[in-house]
Amino acid sequence: GLSQGLCQGLSEGLKQGLRSTIVRIGTKRFGPPPESTSRELQSIGDAARLELLADRILDAAGWDDLLATA
Repeated sequence: GLSQGLCQGLSEGLKQGLRSTIVRIGTKRFGPPPESTSRELQSIGDAARLELLADRILDAAGWDDLLATA
């Protein structure tokens, strides 16, 4: 099977990819995220929550609204 380190690396890569997608799409919709929003996104360690944010980005009114809903 896969080593625990490799699995953890893949998981981190997935989460970083989700964060990048959220920032990229969010920046097109809302403008660049404030520093506090960037820090909050980096601190989210739950891939399921990041996926929820990515799904919600088209419905949110702005960065604050997006982060308040997930």
